[in-house]
Amino acid sequence: MTISAVYEEPGFLFFPATTTEISTAIVINGDSERMTPFQLCATATMRFMLMAEDYVFTPSQQEAPFSRWEKYNVVLESWEFYSESLQVALPLEGDAAYRVVYSGESPITVVPRQPGQEVCLDVSAVFMYQQIATTTAYAPRFVTEPISVQILANGAARTTSFRLCDAPGTQIALEAESEHWTIQENRLEFWKWQRYNAATESWDDMSGAARAFGVSLQNGGQLRAVYKQAVGLY
Repeated sequence: MTISAVYEEPGFLFFPATTTEISTAIVINGDSERMTPFQLCATATMRFMLMAEDYVFTPSQQEAPFSRWEKYNVVLESWEFYSESLQVALPLEGDAAYRVVYSGESPITVVPRQPGQEVCLDVSAVFMYQQIATTTAYAPRFVTEPISVQILANGAARTTSFRLCDAPGTQIALEAESEHWTIQENRLEFWKWQRYNAATESWDDMSGAARAFGVSLQNGGQLRAVYKQAVGLY
């Protein structure tokens, strides 16, 4: 069984992602460490517990977070999604090949429920601000208010909230407004993109996602543009 690692530079629109093989440490069964690429050999019934690093340094010395484990499909001659967990249990399967993928800007990549099924992505926008502490709530906290902003989807202007539906694998270029004026004439500025994590029921920041970036429509999900109070002179 072969274990390797790659750094993936996500594609944009119709340009496919590119991968570069890298060397990273993998912890085996919690008590030993090997540098990729390497092979594991044992009896046919042996299982290995492999733990990947949570991030690596790319050839250009930038941090790239863990993305997923993949398994090579010899029939289709392509790599397929295997697990989103840092730690995986792998059975010894002859000439099987697995690899850990580290990525830059990670699009939403979840395996579709049914092959060929149309999938949808919900896009919204919110104003996020810090609520001042009170006598009953001593610690300040962030709160959000939904807002209606224009977002370009493949060049077409859409007003939040809206839904994008298409076949799995469709590439969509999203671009949020750099600033937004509220009804009360408060000027807001774009801050970040977030995606909804169904497992934790919370919104996660999309690290590295710029105001304009590409999304791969792999499965239904939720994405939102977050705005904050603008600072400085207009």
